[in-house]
Amino acid sequence: MNKYLTESEQALLLNHIKKWADDKAQRDYHIVSALMHSGMRIGEVLNITVADVIDAFKTGSLYIPKEHRKGGRSDHSVYLTKSLRIDLANLLSMRGSDDAEHFLIAGRCDDMPMSARNLQRRVQAWANDAGLSHLQVTPHFFRHTHAMNILRSSTAKEPLRIIKAALGHRNLNTTAIYTEASREEVQAALDEIDQTKPKRTTISTLRQQ
Repeated sequence: MNKYLTESEQALLLNHIKKWADDKAQRDYHIVSALMHSGMRIGEVLNITVADVIDAFKTGSLYIPKEHRKGGRSDHSVYLTKSLRIDLANLLSMRGSDDAEHFLIAGRCDDMPMSARNLQRRVQAWANDAGLSHLQVTPHFFRHTHAMNILRSSTAKEPLRIIKAALGHRNLNTTAIYTEASREEVQAALDEIDQTKPKRTTISTLRQQ
């Protein structure tokens, strides 16, 4: 599992976007943060309407109909953590629309969402500018990042089941990809091997033996 951001990479990207004061940068900051805190797919987040957010604030969960989900087989609800609630509240405030049918993240037209391609380009540009070009970051990285954050921090007996529920997987086998060695684990293991590798045997040593 390589297509995710470590904790330090998450902080690097978010801090880089946040330091820009213009409206689009601040919007992008909360989009990226919301994706990290929810694990939503790009199509799911772009189809959120103003009404969806208002309802989520009332119920504590963001409802995603099956029509907006990959495969279109089942509905899903994303629990509103404090961090996700803050991101959605800021995006709603920036949107500045009371029209329930307007999309939360607008495109060129007021009643159209931002295109997936545009969001992909913006995420890649921010990541590259933050020094993460080697990772080729896409919005889907944040879905995996959310899962890895759960796996890293959850005290649940079966964290994979928490990830399955949080991401809306239908099958636990899909969630099993997160049992693969992480980049941090691979790097730590290789560093450990490198530090403990045996010293080279010299001719002098062999003669003494």
